Amino acid sequence: MVALRKIIQKEDINKHIDKILNHNEISKVLNISTQILRKLSREYNLKTKPKLDKNIGKRFGKLRVIEQVANSKDSRKVYKCKCDYGHFTEAKAKCLNNGDTRSCGAMKKTLHIINRKIIKKF
Repeated sequence: MVALRKIIQKEDINKHIDKILNHNEISKVLNISTQILRKLSREYNLKTKPKLDKNIGKRFGKLRVIEQVANSKDSRKVYKCKCDYGHFTEAKAKCLNNGDTRSCGAMKKTLHIINRKIIKKF
């Protein structure tokens, strides 16, 4: 007996790629193996789109994540953030998630100046 190969059109795969699904998700929907899907993707010259980053647009303290800049030397994601004070800064995802980085540092500078003025009055 010869196994029948399911015929899958380029449009079927492309429709699922537009939904920003990865190879594993598309193969489950189309009920084929990921190996066959990768082979078909090469045949049809299709590429899956990268998933959107969950942290973009999220707020951490006084910082709002704008975009992913690059990876650091230790292969961690680095984001460009905008502070409530209007300054831009870069921060690692690890530092944002665990709360180590919450602002651009402008707040610390202003508090230092205010404290110095209060101390001078006394």
